[in-house]
This record gives sequence, structure tokens and C-alpha cells, in this order.
Amino acid sequence: MRTRIVALFCAVLAAAWAAEAGIAYTMQVSSDGGGQQGGGPGKMTLKGMIQDDNARIEFQGQSGHGMPAGGYMLIKEGGAKTYMVDTENKMYFSMNTKDAADMAGAMMGMKVSDVSVEKTLDEDGGKILGYQVRHVKIRTSYTMEMNVMGNQMKSSVAQEDEMWVADGIKLPNADEWMKPLKGALGGEFKKIADAQKEHMKGFPLKMVSLHTSTNPMGQTQTTKSTMEVTELAEKDIPAGMFAIPADYREQAMPQMPGPGAGRMPQRQNR
Repeated sequence: MRTRIVALFCAVLAAAWAAEAGIAYTMQVSSDGGGQQGGGPGKMTLKGMIQDDNARIEFQGQSGHGMPAGGYMLIKEGGAKTYMVDTENKMYFSMNTKDAADMAGAMMGMKVSDVSVEKTLDEDGGKILGYQVRHVKIRTSYTMEMNVMGNQMKSSVAQEDEMWVADGIKLPNADEWMKPLKGALGGEFKKIADAQKEHMKGFPLKMVSLHTSTNPMGQTQTTKSTMEVTELAEKDIPAGMFAIPADYREQAMPQMPGPGAGRMPQRQNR
């Protein structure tokens, strides 16, 4: 769904806009609650490498986000170009942030309104991995409308984000990294991204999010997700880590079922 795809890009870009020199990190990501298929918990380990305007995110543990475990994502030119690489089948497909948002938006017809974003806490958070951090809490609320199997659904969404942010690690061209994401979101989604960026300046070493959706009948669905950086090293990353192996073949971006799927961008096989 659009929110899940955008959330992944936000996590990647949040780390990327904070990197000035090269950075290598390991991040543990987990989610438990209504947002998971089957309602069970989901866990994944991400290993990231960032240098200048390039990033590589390796997926370990369970498969997900459109690729098997062991695959990785390459983000180039500050988010303007993105490649999903399948190491098991030696293939890849290219997309950009706007492709991802348009793909899910076409399927779900998502719209948001009545957006409110406020910082409720900003204090000294001590040290994590040797870095001084700020302990920040952000509350976001909005109304979401989406089309599910031809039925229009409306819900009220409240999200509480608690973060420990290392503001000593910065990227001078942070705005350039965020342009592709903000351009893809548009409208009120862009408003959320702008407000959250304003409140979260630095490298998020830990984040706990509680997402609650309430439908018109008063029924609620809550998902708790956690992101924590467990290893972090500032070092130069070889340029070859951001290149796709020459023997990998390009594939069309996968089709997904649902209304508007035919509008998804297509790529020709090489």
C-alpha cells in the first residue's frame, strides 16, 4: 500500500539526509499489529551504506517490500533513481519514488485531509552508540480515504512517533535528497513530509511509532513499529557498492492487482 511503500522510502531517506561522510549502519525494523498480513509480527534487518548522494539498503531476514530476503535497494542521485535488485535471480527493476507512490495510489485511490503535525517533546536523550541524541516526540493526525475492492472507506488516523535523533550527523544537501519524495507525495502527503522533516533534524538512531486507525463505526486498528540502529560507522564506501552487477538483467516493474493497475509504469527487458 502507498503508506507502507512511502514509509520505507522515508526510513531510507531519513538516514540518507543525515549522512555527510560515508556511513555504514545496521538497522533492526519490526512491526506488530493490524498492519501485518495475518496480524502477526514482522521483523527485518536492514544493512545500509550511504556515500554522497548514493545509498544501498540490503534486506536480510524475511522477504518483503517486493523482493526476496537477500535482495537490496540502490538509491542514486539523491533519490532521483531507485533500483530494486534481486540477487537470487540476478535481475533488477528500476523505479523512482513517484513510481512507488503512483503505483499504490492507483490501486487504493488514497487521499488525506485535515492534517495536523506537532512536536510534543524535545529534550536531551543522552547518548546512543557514542552519539549525543535528542529525544523527540511527534504527533500526526489526518483523515484518510481509500478505495478497497470498489468500496470507498474513510478513517481517522493518529500516529505517535518517538525518536532518538543524533543531530551531530548531518547532510549539507538534505533538501536535494527529499525533493523526489516530496514531489511524489503531493498535496497533503507532502504537507506531512514537510512538517515531519522540520521537526526531525539529524540521524534517527531509534524510532518507535504507534499508528492507530479508526473507522466511522468506531472500530480501531493499531500497529506498533520499531526501528533501531544497532551498528554505525562513518567511513568511505567504495563506488562499486552502488553499481548493479553487469550480468544482472533488467525486468519490467512488477504488475500488482487492483483498480488502476494498468497505469503502472513499464520497463522493457534488456
